[in-house]
Amino acid sequence: MKKVKSNNSSLNESDIAKLINRMKIVFPTVDEMPQIVQEEIKFLPTKEEFFSRMDKLSGEIEKVRQEQILHSDQHQEINDRFERVDKHLGVSTAV
Repeated sequence: MKKVKSNNSSLNESDIAKLINRMKIVFPTVDEMPQIVQEEIKFLPTKEEFFSRMDKLSGEIEKVRQEQILHSDQHQEINDRFERVDKHLGVSTAV
C-alpha cells in the first residue's frame, strides 16, 4: 500500500466558501426542500386513487385465478375422457 504524505494545512475562509458554494449545486438547502418535495410527490396518486387501483387489480387477479381453476378442471375432464377412450379401445395415447 502506498503511503500518502500528510499535509497538515487547514482550510481558510476562501476554501470553506468555495466548498459551500459547490455543495449548494449538489445538495438542496433547507429552504429548497419543500419545493423539491412538492415537485416529486405531485406525480403520486392520492390515497383514494391508490386504493381504487388496488381494488381493481385485486378483482382482476381473483378473476384470473377463477378462470385458471376452471381451465384446469377442463383439462382434467379431457384427460379423464382420453383415459376412458384409451381403456375402451385398448390403446395408449399417453406420451
